[in-house]
Amino acid sequence: MGFHVEAYHGSVRKQLRQASKFYLFDVGVARAIGQWLNVPLVPGTSYYGELFENLVVAEFQARSSYEALPWEMGLTAL
Repeated sequence: MGFHVEAYHGSVRKQLRQASKFYLFDVGVARAIGQWLNVPLVPGTSYYGELFENLVVAEFQARSSYEALPWEMGLTAL
């Protein structure tokens, strides 16, 4: 239902200090879990950016999976 993306940094030492991110397979599910369904999305806000990031990563992962492409982002499926 979701997956982790490992942190990336050019420096291995800094990369080890950064936390991985968890993404749900669907932005709507993320909004429902957070009880944000009645809150309008306002472009330019940090919440809007977070949801857009989740959408892009989920679409990237879905396309890679469907087409069996050798793309890798450090994903760990749960």
